Amino acid sequence: MKKSVILIIVLFVVALIVGISLFFGLQVDLEKARTIALNRVSDENAEIIEEKSEKDFLLSEYEFTILTDDARYEITVGSFGDINGFEKEELPKQSTQSTEQNNTQNNTTDIGMQKAQEIALSNHANGTITDADRDIEPNGIFYEIEVTEGSIEYDYTINGSDGAIIRTTQDSVHD
Repeated sequence: MKKSVILIIVLFVVALIVGISLFFGLQVDLEKARTIALNRVSDENAEIIEEKSEKDFLLSEYEFTILTDDARYEITVGSFGDINGFEKEELPKQSTQSTEQNNTQNNTTDIGMQKAQEIALSNHANGTITDADRDIEPNGIFYEIEVTEGSIEYDYTINGSDGAIIRTTQDSVHD
């Protein structure tokens, strides 16, 4: 009787360990989620212009904004690689010349994510970056940087062409 109880407990523990391993092993990471989102768009010129990842307890969700020559996509990929959200917005057609000018202008004037984060942190000696996004809009590139220092959360919007802080807000962090 005692041996059968021990055997049942051992089998239960083994099944639990295998189940937990499978649960975490089947989840996709950010890089795999990027690939899934880009494959859904099926355009070799597709570019991820914004990405966010959120963790809710043990599950992650990844949100991507993807830009192609003729459309803007909002795609949400779940923890196990399933597409939970898909939106497509057709973009107005631009002349080839204006598209090339916009691309050239954006590529030569972008300060980059690292510089934007440095600008946001420059006012916070003990601050920590808690979220950072890059948005490409028709009127330029913008960085949205979230800094937490103590019990205050600061949100910065920074112009990607010159590093100017466009907007700052602050809120108390509630646990």
